[in-house]
Amino acid sequence: MKVEDYVKTLTPKQVVELMIDAIENPVVTLDFDTFGTFDGYNCMACAATNMAMRLCKIEVSDDPVKTNFFENVSGRSDLFKLEWPFLDLFESAIDHLRCGRIGSYNYYAKIL
Repeated sequence: MKVEDYVKTLTPKQVVELMIDAIENPVVTLDFDTFGTFDGYNCMACAATNMAMRLCKIEVSDDPVKTNFFENVSGRSDLFKLEWPFLDLFESAIDHLRCGRIGSYNYYAKIL
């Protein structure tokens, strides 16, 4: 099953559990001020990007080819093999959920 299709089957409870898991077991360093960045030494991303990375089974090393994707959603969507609009909406939904904006989360989740 494609990640996009799997995400659409998740209940709100499962989404919250996956987000918590991404925060407790991040693929890259957590930085809630960005969806993704590379400071020359470490890859950093928020809960939404870490969650997408876990769903897509993405691991990032210090390889510049892989770390350069963090700067924009189109680069992340290429690396994650997800459609750009889907990843943009997904990251927005999870970011709003993390901030407690349930109405905004619901808006983006419906579009997904």
